[in-house]
Parts: sequence; C-alpha cells; structure tokens
Amino acid sequence: MGELDYDKVLEELVNHSKNPETNQFPDILERYLQNIAKTGDTIFPWIKVKPFIRKKIEIVIDDFHSKYPLKDEQTCVPNCDPFDYDSIKSNILQCFDWFCAAPFTIQRLCELLIEPYRHYKRTDKFMRGIEKNIIVVSTIQPQPNKYSTPETY
Repeated sequence: MGELDYDKVLEELVNHSKNPETNQFPDILERYLQNIAKTGDTIFPWIKVKPFIRKKIEIVIDDFHSKYPLKDEQTCVPNCDPFDYDSIKSNILQCFDWFCAAPFTIQRLCELLIEPYRHYKRTDKFMRGIEKNIIVVSTIQPQPNKYSTPETY
C-alpha cells in the first residue's frame, strides 16, 4: 500500500467537505480508507473524516443495491421485519450522523466499505451488516499525533 502522505489526505478530506456531492474520490482517500480498515485509527479529528465516510457509505449501499437488487420473495422472511431499502438506508445515515467521534466499530465499517462483496451477496444482509456497525454508542478517538487537536484527546 505504501506510506500515505497524511498532509495530502487531510487536504483531500477538506476538499471533499467543500464539495460533498461528488461520487468520485481520489485514490489517496481510498487508500486512507484501507488504512483505517487495517489499523482502526482515523488519524484525524472525526469532524474532518465524517463527511467522507458518510458519502462513501451512501455510494457503497447504492452500488450494492444496483448490483444485487432484491427479489420480492427476499423482502419478506420469517422472524424479520420486511426489508425496506429506503427506510433502512435512511436509518443507517441518521444513526451515522449522531456520532461526535468515530464509532468504535470504524475498522469493521471501513472493511465493509472497501470490500462490500467479500462476505455479502444480498442487499438486505449487507445493509444489516452495515447497520450493526453503526447502531453502537461507544466511540474512539484517533491516536495522538500531529493532526490532533485539544478537543480530540
């Protein structure tokens, strides 16, 4: 993977926050996501990282749904509420928006975002996997580093 230029990552995170509607990310942000999946450390304060990860969640969920649309018989299964794509997507994003710091499941969440098809072939199961990593209450702070600010300790 090579060493990441964290100054460049921070610059791209700031650029993304100024243009949050973009669906394309520079390679360095994709590598940054892989780094979080590997280490569990966001490096930067959550306020800088959150918009990028939120947008990535949206894109990956939409792409997954396009690739694996659900058949009617898959939306209603015993012992589960009927699957409603829009409602669950909205709930996932709403829960994500509540975080003031990275969820303690950030490492697993990033693993799902970089390799969504590794363990899942159905949209409902993938979204429930994402949801389980977002409906947590514990958070973590990045390890102290030169990008830390007093409020992130």
